Amino acid sequence: SARGLPHTLKRMVRTVFLLIASSLGGVVASTSLGCGMFLLVYTPAPRESISCALPLLWLFGFPAAVLLALVIGLPAVLLFRRLGYAKWWQFALGGIFIALPFWTAYFWPFNHGHWFATWHYNSAQFFGAGAIGGVLFWWLSIRAAERSNKPLHPTAFGAG
Repeated sequence: SARGLPHTLKRMVRTVFLLIASSLGGVVASTSLGCGMFLLVYTPAPRESISCALPLLWLFGFPAAVLLALVIGLPAVLLFRRLGYAKWWQFALGGIFIALPFWTAYFWPFNHGHWFATWHYNSAQFFGAGAIGGVLFWWLSIRAAERSNKPLHPTAFGAG
């Protein structure tokens, strides 16, 4: 067809861009909210705490989020489209599952002092980043296509 490959490539690039942007947005939102909650609970913050050192958190969080978004998120988006999943909560759950490998690698083997001291706070940040990133992707891609009345093709990259 006349639209063929250039159109598909454009939609694929758009999907990859939206995955990267939403994963970074999820990390920023989750770590910022987590920092605020940490300061509310632990005021004054313990001196050894780096929980609100956002640039340091982002130094590790951004590359991990982008890597997971591309390696796991892109296939997940294609699977979701094929299965007809288009609800915000499905993308939130997908984001949580996508965050699971990094969370596991970070805390493994689950028997050290860091795990016992921070599992609840860090788990909320990891899974919050995944859930927020998933909802952001849904908002920017799926919801945007629905609002513009563009049909979603189940096997296509991007929403239009």
